[in-house]
Amino acid sequence: MENASAVIVLQPQEINERQNDAACLRLLEVADAAHERANTIESARWVTIAGLTLATFVVLFIPDWSGYAAIGGLLASILTEYLWPVFGRAQNRRAALVQEMFDTSLFGLDWSDDVGVPLTASEVSRLHAQYGGTSPKNDWYMDVSGVPSPIAELSCQRENLLWDAAIRQEWAWRLAATTGALAVLGILVALSLQWTVFELLTSFLAPAAPVFAALIVAVHSHRKVANSKLELRIDLDKELHRIGPSTITASDVTSLRNRSRRLQSKIFESRCETVRVPRSFYEKRRDRYEIDHAAESDAIKAIWASHDTV
Repeated sequence: MENASAVIVLQPQEINERQNDAACLRLLEVADAAHERANTIESARWVTIAGLTLATFVVLFIPDWSGYAAIGGLLASILTEYLWPVFGRAQNRRAALVQEMFDTSLFGLDWSDDVGVPLTASEVSRLHAQYGGTSPKNDWYMDVSGVPSPIAELSCQRENLLWDAAIRQEWAWRLAATTGALAVLGILVALSLQWTVFELLTSFLAPAAPVFAALIVAVHSHRKVANSKLELRIDLDKELHRIGPSTITASDVTSLRNRSRRLQSKIFESRCETVRVPRSFYEKRRDRYEIDHAAESDAIKAIWASHDTV
């Protein structure tokens, strides 16, 4: 019988090489095309929110219609926060499925039926034909050369948790600051015009309901996803710190591989969220995040890259 406490020699992996082969890069380009369609839908939603909010305020200055401004603002918020996201959800899920195809192939994970059915070859081909991006897709994950499996796969998944949580937290703080600034503006206007509470409600809060609803929902959603990924990362770190190159056993390897599959499902769920960080915001911070993750990569390699593999 195998001794469960016996230290084992781990298997090598080729993540850094395989993620840059033609098939993997093509899947990343397809995912980018699907994300671009989802971004277009979300951008159109925010433009609609701004337009409806502005139109509602304009109506306030038409005496015969001013009574409808508050009702219009509330109805507009229902349209943009509950009905519109339905259109973006399908595109988000399609993009998440493509990235799931990339990750499961790269990490050697079994496909989970819980996430749905992979895209067909024809669907992938149609999406790839729509790809118009220019940003490089090579070296998608951190450098884990020399780090054995399954530590390498979990390290790449951990990078996803770190990256997404950080960018969402940054964006959520900016949205929260914008929400607070708009609220303060409304209060200052109300004080200067000596509005009653009812006038503040009907002349500002209700007409501005679409933009306030969008901002509040976005802040909540981004923080929810970020906190979820932060908790997953902390839990994963506890597991990784529990073991080391000189103490890892066969049962640890089985446990880590099962964790990797469960973690991948959680990552998929977060990718299906319709709330998105603007690409321009992400691109401006990409270099800084890559420096941070290079440091994370060096720390992991310092521990595991010297471990014997067969």
